[in-house]
Amino acid sequence: MPKNAEGQEAPIEKDVRKLRKFIKGTRIAMFTTVAADGKLRSRPMATLKGGFDGDLWFITRSSAPKTEEIRDNQHVNVAYADGDDDRYVSISGTATLVRDPAKVQELWSRRLRDCSPTARRTRTSP
Repeated sequence: MPKNAEGQEAPIEKDVRKLRKFIKGTRIAMFTTVAADGKLRSRPMATLKGGFDGDLWFITRSSAPKTEEIRDNQHVNVAYADGDDDRYVSISGTATLVRDPAKVQELWSRRLRDCSPTARRTRTSP
């Protein structure tokens, strides 16, 4: 971690570390897009494995309504909440649609399989 002149962790790095830990420990985020009529649309999205490096990654079907909304308007918001500890964070930014099977493989986890209706139908018993 970068340190300041006194050898202490820079305040922004401490905040990023806290954010990274909070995101990692939160199973579901609320992902908000802007629909064609200008209305905000939010839906739950699973938090993916891997560390937060400044980019947030989510996996969805290319035919999902949110992908069309992102094509039309890249402004999005992602909100995480931990009501038990009264901790909340809202992150605004721009989304990019990426079709990368290798990235999907890297980010895929049992948690996603359990959240996916398609995966549920095709999952086999142990």
